[in-house]
Amino acid sequence: MAGGRRESPGRAHGWVTAAAVVVVVLLLLPVLLLPLTTSVPVWAWLPLLVLGLGALVWLVAGRRRRWVRPAAVGVVAIAAGGLAMSFGVDRRPAADPHARFPRPAPLSTARELIAIRADSLLFKVVLTTVFVWFAGSMLIQFITVMAVEQFEWGEAVGGYLVAAELVGLAAGGLLASRLGEGRWYRVIGPCMMAMAVVLLVAEMLPFMPASARLASAYGLLGAVGVLGGVVMIPCEAFIQRRPPAGRKGTVIASSNFGVFFGILVSGPLANAANAVLDEPTRGMALMGAVTLVVGALLRRAFAKEKGS
Repeated sequence: MAGGRRESPGRAHGWVTAAAVVVVVLLLLPVLLLPLTTSVPVWAWLPLLVLGLGALVWLVAGRRRRWVRPAAVGVVAIAAGGLAMSFGVDRRPAADPHARFPRPAPLSTARELIAIRADSLLFKVVLTTVFVWFAGSMLIQFITVMAVEQFEWGEAVGGYLVAAELVGLAAGGLLASRLGEGRWYRVIGPCMMAMAVVLLVAEMLPFMPASARLASAYGLLGAVGVLGGVVMIPCEAFIQRRPPAGRKGTVIASSNFGVFFGILVSGPLANAANAVLDEPTRGMALMGAVTLVVGALLRRAFAKEKGS
């Protein structure tokens, strides 16, 4: 090859994947490290955390295969240590000791989802969460087909595009933390409508110059991730915080049931859309149109809420 040394696309994209993993881990740190940080000073765990994240970037971006096995052994060892430590956690009585085990699980969960309607704000937040996960699952399938078949970028690039969306999701979650208390949900409808506009713009990707197409796809999906993070992270936190102690587990489980049902039906729906529309960018635009309608409806619904 003439000219100077050129870095391989796979290695460059490896940094994107590593960055996505690191940012998502950083987003989850407040939850994962809360029990630890309450009793251990920051100076004791922060250097180890930075060292671990740096090693993660080094392994993933550099593809150092000889270190993968020792790293895997280390991860399993840490998990085993965590499992052993879990037996020493304080035991507390159930919040509702009279609650029965939901043996007819799907029917019981459906009834619980209907019962959530008694709390209007919580019910709307649960619906928002279910739709965002459904739309995200649809989008991932469109991205994969777009990268492999429509533009022939390859499966790896499809994964990196999803990673770009995850980086945006983490950034959106950090941005959402600035919303504070009060009527935080007032941004849900506008953010979803903005997300819809970005997805509609994705229809223009086939008409862009080939040299700008991939960079544009990264930018669009990163923007979708940011807007999705602003919506999803506060909603997930609200679902865990809002219910009374005796119903927290039931509400969270019911919400998760709705989320996974949405993910389940997204598969055949995305396959059908890809078959009918030929180009997955059209499927993304279709998802944008649906999101625009849902965002407008949620904007109107949340405007009626007064509490926080």
